[in-house]
Amino acid sequence: MTNTIESTKMIAAIAAQPDLLAQNASWDPEGIAISAGDRDMTNEELDRGTNRLARVLIAAGVTPGAQVALALAPSIESVVGMWAILKAGATCVPTDGANVVPMSAIGITTRENRPRLSNSVEWIVLDDPATLLAVRAVANVAISDYDQLVEMESNVG
Repeated sequence: MTNTIESTKMIAAIAAQPDLLAQNASWDPEGIAISAGDRDMTNEELDRGTNRLARVLIAAGVTPGAQVALALAPSIESVVGMWAILKAGATCVPTDGANVVPMSAIGITTRENRPRLSNSVEWIVLDDPATLLAVRAVANVAISDYDQLVEMESNVG
C-alpha cells in the first residue's frame, strides 16, 4: 500500500511540471537522468525518448486527460513510460495488470509482463520490434498542443 501512495504522490508532482525534462536536457544534456544497474540514460536521451514514446501514444489514441495503464516494475522503462504518458497529456495509472482501471483503454508494458495482463486494454509493448520501429520513426521533439489536436482530429475522422 505504501508503494502505491508514494507512486501516486510522485506522479502528481511530476504532472505539475511537464517541461522539466526538456529543461534538464537543455541545461545538462549529458547529465545522467536515470541509472539502473549498468544502464544509464542521459537527460537528453530521456527527453527525446519520452517525446518519441509520447507521439506513439498519441497516435494510438491517447488524448489529454486520458488514463493510461503502466504495467512495469520500477525500471528505466517505467520512468520512460511514465514521462511519455504525462507528455502525451494523459494520466499515468500504475497497475499490476490484474487490476486495470476501467477507464484505461491503452497501457504500456513489456513482453515479459504481457501474458498476464488484461486483454481489455490495448498494450503498447515497449520491447516489441514493431513498437521499437514505431518509436524510432517519429520525431523526438517536444509535443505541442497542435500535435495533440491534429492527432485527435485524425482519430475522430
